Amino acid sequence: MHAGKAETRLVVGILMMFVLLCAHATLAMQLPPHWFRGNVTINGETAPDGTVVSAEIGGRVYANTTTISGKYGADGNFYVPSDDLDTAEKEGGVDGDVVNFYVNNELAANATFSNGGNTRLDLKIGKEPALEPKPEIEKPAKVQEVLVPLAIAIIIIVLLGTVIVVLIKRRKK
Repeated sequence: MHAGKAETRLVVGILMMFVLLCAHATLAMQLPPHWFRGNVTINGETAPDGTVVSAEIGGRVYANTTTISGKYGADGNFYVPSDDLDTAEKEGGVDGDVVNFYVNNELAANATFSNGGNTRLDLKIGKEPALEPKPEIEKPAKVQEVLVPLAIAIIIIVLLGTVIVVLIKRRKK
């Protein structure tokens, strides 16, 4: 009879360690970057291939690329990384940071950083005005909106598994 309780405690202990490890891994997860893309024009004309586009926050460049067919980021390669809040160093943006975009080192536009954001932002320098109104951000669900239900689901599964193990043990007696 005591062996059954010891086995149940062992299973519950292992399951609880699994839940704690999953929770720790979830909390340490890097937040998603913000993807920017759009057209680039210089003096009202499509920017030539190889035109340099960069994005900076607080004077530090976090992303750069060159245009292809007058576009940047169209192939999904222009991401401004998110900052790792677990370190003192700033590795990217946090929600609300202003991202300045430069075309050939000339300010072309700015936008607001958002973790997991997806923004189309056309860049213009030359004859046309450099700054346009800030674009709407197409933002997916916040990380917390996904992780909290996931953590609750894991806890429920663990508890149900524990109850099933206990019931099976009792039936065998």
